[in-house]
Amino acid sequence: QTQDSSCTFDVTFPEDYQEPTLAGKVATFEVLVKKVETKQLPSLSTEFFEACQSKAEDLEAFKAFIEQKLQNQLNQSLQNHNKQAVLDAWLGTYEFDEPQALIKQEEGRLASEQAERLSQQFGVKLDKDQMLGLMNQDGHLTKAAAKNVKTALMIDNYVEEYDIKPSKEQLHDKISRLTQTFEDSKELADWYLEQADDSPIMNNIRYLVHEELIVAKLLETAQPESVDLDYKQAMQTPLPERSSD
Repeated sequence: QTQDSSCTFDVTFPEDYQEPTLAGKVATFEVLVKKVETKQLPSLSTEFFEACQSKAEDLEAFKAFIEQKLQNQLNQSLQNHNKQAVLDAWLGTYEFDEPQALIKQEEGRLASEQAERLSQQFGVKLDKDQMLGLMNQDGHLTKAAAKNVKTALMIDNYVEEYDIKPSKEQLHDKISRLTQTFEDSKELADWYLEQADDSPIMNNIRYLVHEELIVAKLLETAQPESVDLDYKQAMQTPLPERSSD
């Protein structure tokens, strides 16, 4: 293809795609070529290290920086997998009908988030309705939304019944862990801490801490089993987390 040319092609999302509701689905893309470039490997200089948010002064220090960053990401992913496994087991002990209105609302949220993610990562423009149609071809989106709604209702009930109130230190620790793998992590953490305590952003942080506190409580009486995962499996994203807003 050349600059300013256009083309249309079908793409099948991998079976292990990070968004389960899109795994194995076929999407048609219309592409306008804005620029044609070739890859050029950067020199391993301090300028390149700084561009990667590293203060390393030599290659060995930069390798150590990258290794630590990957380890942090792996640790966070394993924590998410473990949390999801405990919550899934907990959800399986209760049966009730989730409100359909909340499921529809959650479907819309998940579709909007995925559409925004595709736009940011690949420049693909899909509206919410298009995304809903693509993600829910086999009802997977509805199942994921129902699961998120059930989780939220059970957590809200547990928090109220046992009067769970995260401390300021627990909220700050969660923010630190959420931001540690990002560039400019300190600035991002400071931005979170500047938000009003009753803002949607802080309510979402509080919800995530509620999850962790409940999981810790459930593990006190659980009998967990170990599962071996390779790096690729460990880094796969679990089902989307439910936002509190």
